[in-house]
Amino acid sequence: MEKFWIIVDGKPQGPFTPEQLKLRRDFTAELPVWTTGMADWTVASRVPVLAALLEEVALEEASVPQEQPREPMNKSLNNGEYFNPAQSSGFTPAAAAMTAPAEPMPPSYLAWNIVMTLCCCMIVGIVGIFFSAKVAQKWQVGDIEGARKASERAAWCLILSFVLGLVGWPFQMLFQMASL
Repeated sequence: MEKFWIIVDGKPQGPFTPEQLKLRRDFTAELPVWTTGMADWTVASRVPVLAALLEEVALEEASVPQEQPREPMNKSLNNGEYFNPAQSSGFTPAAAAMTAPAEPMPPSYLAWNIVMTLCCCMIVGIVGIFFSAKVAQKWQVGDIEGARKASERAAWCLILSFVLGLVGWPFQMLFQMASL
């Protein structure tokens, strides 16, 4: 699913799914947005997916009487141009994609999976190492749910490798004793 970065009060925030943006109070047609594959920032009304959501929001607001009108929380600078963080702070959209989320990264179990690969069960251990490596990769791009799932799978591979090692150990001993 496509995720978008936005600029609120001159600071980049995100990434957000279109559904998350729809729920934000500052989701307006003039909201600066960026996503992977875009050359530069643009306004939400110029992105087809977000333009459709803006229409939905407008229809919902028209059907329900509101006490206060929606006001954008992001303020534009002179001449209708938005603050460009790339000019002042070295921020680039690509760097935004590498910004880590606010919550801590789930455990990767990488060291344990390496040990289990060397000591017990090589096939399951290699799969565990693969999922362990995915945890940090997914967390860094903001896919928190993906990082949690990869951590969970790495943990299951670790457990399975350990159990298979315990079950297989007596058979290995018998095989070695028989070959003497």
